[in-house]
Amino acid sequence: VMPGWDDGYGLAGRIRQVEREQGRRGATRLIGISGHTGRRHLALCEGAGMDGVLGKPASMQAFSTMLGLSPNFLPGKDYVDPRTCELHSLYVSSCESDLQMIEHGQRHCRPHAIGFHAHRIEGASRVVGAHAVAAAAAALQTAVAQGQPNAVLKMAGTQLRTAFLLWRSHQSALTAAGMALPEIALNPESAP
Repeated sequence: VMPGWDDGYGLAGRIRQVEREQGRRGATRLIGISGHTGRRHLALCEGAGMDGVLGKPASMQAFSTMLGLSPNFLPGKDYVDPRTCELHSLYVSSCESDLQMIEHGQRHCRPHAIGFHAHRIEGASRVVGAHAVAAAAAALQTAVAQGQPNAVLKMAGTQLRTAFLLWRSHQSALTAAGMALPEIALNPESAP
């Protein structure tokens, strides 16, 4: 979900409303990426104006197919799509914001908020191939679901922050070395 929105339904509905107001009905392809796949959820996504929903973790191949691109559409090694750089930047800023909210939840003993923001980080991390970050976020969600004490949640939160900082450092080093971001996304073994 984009920063400032609690869920994809609201975001999709707002995008469709703006399109109607501007006379551009359905101009934007909206694909939801969700861990939920039940009929009710899919109906809510469709009702909000989404064109489709992919289950997490969503592969680039499945996403390309959903967008109607050729199954062979995979950027070349030397191609860096500016949208990929924007996605990377959005991922980093969203995670930083969610990590701050997790720390706020820890300071004020709000496990629901901790779990909510850990879930956001997990989903976004799976999309960009940050597997260690996704695993740490899932571990924090599990600790919340099990009702672990705040000290355990703080430790799991620290592990999540550390995994994110390592991922970000690794990505910066790869970018500085000239490795194309799409190549990183398409070769998960090169990501931490």
